[in-house]
Amino acid sequence: MKRLLLLAAALTVLAGCAEETPPRADTDPVPLGPPLAGWVLSPALVPLEGAEVIVQGENITVTADSGGRYAFEDLPTGTPLVVVAAADGFVPSPKSVTLRPATAHLVNFTLEAVPVLEPYHRTVPYQGFLSCALVTEGPTGQNGYPCGVDGTDERAWDVPVDAGVQGIIVEVAWEPVTELARDLNVTVETVGFGDLDAVLAEAEGASVLRAQVAQAAAERYYTGQGGILRIQVDIGADADADEAGAGVGLAVQQTFEVFVTAFYHAPPPAGFTIAEA
Repeated sequence: MKRLLLLAAALTVLAGCAEETPPRADTDPVPLGPPLAGWVLSPALVPLEGAEVIVQGENITVTADSGGRYAFEDLPTGTPLVVVAAADGFVPSPKSVTLRPATAHLVNFTLEAVPVLEPYHRTVPYQGFLSCALVTEGPTGQNGYPCGVDGTDERAWDVPVDAGVQGIIVEVAWEPVTELARDLNVTVETVGFGDLDAVLAEAEGASVLRAQVAQAAAERYYTGQGGILRIQVDIGADADADEAGAGVGLAVQQTFEVFVTAFYHAPPPAGFTIAEA
């Protein structure tokens, strides 16, 4: 009987020890994969191989593989991260994520293609008229004299220019009424920029007269927001053609045509002209 009591006591002690045994290590939580991963795709769900995924502020960049998948192995947790996916020909896409310890986060990106802006040009014609205009040119410069202007002149226009302009060509064509009307001049200038207004192009000579606003000037003033371009035509005088170094021009009842051609998303091709003499 005494032996049975000792055996029962020993079994009771062993049972208590078994209840205090710690859980097995393989029951601890484990990450399911990289802390941050995902795919970079086009709107058609085509993988964008070579797309770069950047964690801003952390100086960490990874590249998507042939399947469009990316993954980060070591990133800070508990703080918001801005992750940006970018690929050539596509608009970059940012996303914000806050990582939790021992947790996998899936963040996918669908990048929209950069819009393709097809180049085009638009020509606006104007009919001009000088009722009477006189100009002389000599060593001291050029001087103009209105002569009996009757209010019918059409010599200046404000032309609207859209955003995205890459160059502007202004051409003036006419048949001289007299030999003294052989030369005209044209001035192209900005409007609406206050103290920053500037003459962008000017030319003087015989028909067809051509003045071109360079791409750099067009972009500086108009490519972002568009604006107004002022065109002005007047009589010209070619002093170089006179042996005495003095020129004179006289236009009476002189008609002419003005063609303003604006080029968008691409500069004008070399030699472009639309006016006919």
